[in-house]
Amino acid sequence: MSATEFKKFEKFGKPVFLGEDRYEQDHGRDRDPSDMRYWQRRLFWSWLLSGGSANYGGRWLSVHPYRQTGKREFFVDIRKLRFGQQLTGLDSVIHISRFLGSNNIELCSFQADDSLVQDSKIKHGIDAPKLARRQFKEFLVYHPNAKGTGQHATRNRDYTAAVTIDLRKASGDLRVQWLRCHDGAIREAPAISGRGVREFTAPWSGEDVVLRLIESQ
Repeated sequence: MSATEFKKFEKFGKPVFLGEDRYEQDHGRDRDPSDMRYWQRRLFWSWLLSGGSANYGGRWLSVHPYRQTGKREFFVDIRKLRFGQQLTGLDSVIHISRFLGSNNIELCSFQADDSLVQDSKIKHGIDAPKLARRQFKEFLVYHPNAKGTGQHATRNRDYTAAVTIDLRKASGDLRVQWLRCHDGAIREAPAISGRGVREFTAPWSGEDVVLRLIESQ
């Protein structure tokens, strides 16, 4: 479910939690996302920077600790499915909490403001980058760098994520930090000045990324 769904609930001023979407290894190859690791982290980042939150759906017909999956086979008669592979949907999600925690980021103090960011080559609302800001002192941008949407969505290996951000209301200098969402790698970049429209290009090709800008102290 696209994070654009969140717009329907903004007027209520309440937390919005996407409790159920796609359960991993629940419907077989005909309906399960083919790149579950990407699919889940994209779901999480998009909803978080829209002002809501999302939930991972693991196996529910057969309770099985995440890290122990793939070590023995389970058969679920009601769906006539055999589970024998390691789950992967949380492998990148773990880097989200690590990134937010290590930077002392409190998302409750951010508000979604996608109007400030764009990728000139990506006009589709679902594939477009998401931006949240803490006043005009800190910005978080998620670029899904998507190749397609839906069941077979994955990273576009032939494209380098790039964004243009309107920073005219950011009065100070801003530190620049990149997160590679697949594995949690961090890359610092030279600080830039606010008070203008700035362009940023990810340091890695073919990756979905988070860009963090924060006012220098």
